[in-house]
Amino acid sequence: EWAGDENAARREAVERVSGNYEAIVKFAARGAGSKGFPRYGAPLSDPNAVPNDDVQPAVDHMLRIVCLALLDGVDSQEKALEEAIAVLLKDGGKDFVSAVIASLSYMRDRVG
Repeated sequence: EWAGDENAARREAVERVSGNYEAIVKFAARGAGSKGFPRYGAPLSDPNAVPNDDVQPAVDHMLRIVCLALLDGVDSQEKALEEAIAVLLKDGGKDFVSAVIASLSYMRDRVG
């Protein structure tokens, strides 16, 4: 078992995200940014991608909710997630929400 048990693994994941959150948020925001140049042959490799600065605060907030869900359980953060999505839709619109989702998906696809 990784890190002793599932709860220990979750705590370790949150610790690692918390310890490097600025770089992780910037990395995730590449999903809503522009493709890098030169392009790389590996489909998930894009070290020259440019992050979307506009979505970084929202991505940061959503990752904080994800971390709390890892620690306290998904159900404990359902209301916070719904409220965050409502604010993002109201303040940024559907395109902005799509950019945040693209950022979170980008990170998920690359780190698991």
